[in-house]
Amino acid sequence: MKKISLFFITLICAQTLFAHPHAFIDMKTKVLVDKQQLVGFSMQWILDEPSSAAVLYDVKQAKGDKKALQKLIDEVIGNVVNEHSLQLFI
Repeated sequence: MKKISLFFITLICAQTLFAHPHAFIDMKTKVLVDKQQLVGFSMQWILDEPSSAAVLYDVKQAKGDKKALQKLIDEVIGNVVNEHSLQLFI
């Protein structure tokens, strides 16, 4: 009985280890065509409130430092690429 209880306690505690925050992003994609030729895509992202607050906080911490702001932008884009958070077209 003790082993079963210990198993369930461990299982419950392990669930918190796998918990992590999520960002919810509404994406709108526009196809860019010039002279009947595809030239690219334009994407608009609308972040949820917690994600927006985090980004605004980080931008504020850059305090107008262009290098710090570019580093932040590079990190955000890097995270998107690493997590494959782009829309797929079929």
